[in-house]
Amino acid sequence: MNVVRCARGVCESSGEEEGDELPIDLLMDEQEQGTRPMTKAKRERRERTDNWKLIQQWCRCPEQRLYERIRPIVLYGTTPAERTQETELPERSLRRSADTFGAQGMRSLTRSKRRFAMRYGA
Repeated sequence: MNVVRCARGVCESSGEEEGDELPIDLLMDEQEQGTRPMTKAKRERRERTDNWKLIQQWCRCPEQRLYERIRPIVLYGTTPAERTQETELPERSLRRSADTFGAQGMRSLTRSKRRFAMRYGA
């Protein structure tokens, strides 16, 4: 096994004292030791965009779509009126969704079956 003696100031941060021997593997970074080959990406890589039509197509579920509607409002302070111009969605709905998100967080994005049944009698 290859070992390295700790020199002054080199190993002190790891709690070792001067003169102690450490396996050389502990001092080598990942590139020197060799890394595993990169795996294929799980998701298709896309160019970032603010184009609402594209974002809407890429959303996989209703909760994600709702979040993307209000994201510029809650993260960047865009007004609901500005977001309405970008998305053609009702300003009042955007404002209420953003307010609810501010109060309840991610939980506000899911619509429970029970709440739906109570509201619409289904």
